[in-house]
Amino acid sequence: MSACSSSQGSSWAPSSTSPSQKHSKRAHKDKDHKELIIPRKKYLTRSVHRRRRERQPQVPASLLEEKGLLRPDPKFWFSDDGDVTLVIDNVKFRVHKKKLESSGGMYMLAADLAGEKHDGDIGRLHNTKLTVFRYLLALIYDEVVLSATLPNGKPWLYWDLVVSLIHICQWQALDPIRLKIIEALETIFPSKGVPAPFMPIIGGIDDPSRRERFYRTFPIEILNIFAQHDYYHDYIAHLPMIYYHAAQLPVDDIINGVQDGDKILKLTEPRDIAIILKGREELMRARREVSFRWLEERLSRYGPQKASEECKETCQQGGEYCYKFLQKLMGQFRTSGFLDSRPNALEGLNDDAKVLFKDYLCDKCYDDVIADANEGIEESWDSLPGYFGLEPWKMIIDKQSKALTFEDAHREPTPEPDYLLYHRLMG
Repeated sequence: MSACSSSQGSSWAPSSTSPSQKHSKRAHKDKDHKELIIPRKKYLTRSVHRRRRERQPQVPASLLEEKGLLRPDPKFWFSDDGDVTLVIDNVKFRVHKKKLESSGGMYMLAADLAGEKHDGDIGRLHNTKLTVFRYLLALIYDEVVLSATLPNGKPWLYWDLVVSLIHICQWQALDPIRLKIIEALETIFPSKGVPAPFMPIIGGIDDPSRRERFYRTFPIEILNIFAQHDYYHDYIAHLPMIYYHAAQLPVDDIINGVQDGDKILKLTEPRDIAIILKGREELMRARREVSFRWLEERLSRYGPQKASEECKETCQQGGEYCYKFLQKLMGQFRTSGFLDSRPNALEGLNDDAKVLFKDYLCDKCYDDVIADANEGIEESWDSLPGYFGLEPWKMIIDKQSKALTFEDAHREPTPEPDYLLYHRLMG
């Protein structure tokens, strides 16, 4: 929060000209006017207000402290043994430099700066959101975790915390935090091995309606963060699965956005829309020609009774041979559009289907069908990055591992971080 404001007054009167025209005319025509004419706030966009706030000078944190205008954070104010004091808006944090150092990046400087005693000097963190910094400290102090494995073996993910920390850890070069984010993103956007057939349990969302919307909005939400800050390269190994989940949405939602409460959440980068739509077509083709290729191959290769080389050729449940069962299955798939209208190429036979196959196929045919089905899913998985115009898995995983936040090859070198606008950190 800026404690400074213009000492000049403001006035505004309606006229037939637009607010921007009035501001321009009065600012240039009435050069000797003693008052600065500013349009009403309702005519200004949020970005205009943000730029004006950023241009306003900040009152030194030490001066605010002298006047008693800073309040300690209720959670992260260690008055007894804290040795670094940081200020965001009018809130001050007294924390431990060892803890800050563990997050890396700009906070590695905390030890050197805090080692110099400067009575009454307090460090201000500029352009850092209060809530996000509290999230960061909670993670540093092990008050929260980004992801975990539950006793039932299912992954658990604190989604809101993860997406909140992506920007601050990139911007402030907090590589240890970034590694934790990457580990958490693996639970929902895996890059290693065939993905689990279930989504992680999402923590931190208590509203049932929002939980229901989450499964339609989460790929758009993270892609918009990447687009806003150009983080595609830093998390490139997760892009195939992010695009895959986005491709599961209806075409209209991909193009025009998804209803998220009282607003529409839209993809902000046109390139993402084009990539997802093209990949969606590739996934639909792959579902038919790769993931379920085994069905058509068996129908064209075997018959009229057996569905494998070593088929027992005995009637199974329902009094039909294995081949006849697969033939009927193909007919149902074609009627329902099961193979041609869905882009979920990474989803094969679920548990219910396997139980059904166990009843209607002999043991040998069942084993062969399951093996072929798994092979098709693995082939679709291996080809997934290419469906969205990306390099193979091994290459993008290697690129992500080398994408250090401060030394990334695609960034211009920064001689001194401009976000370290605070002068000293109090010892």
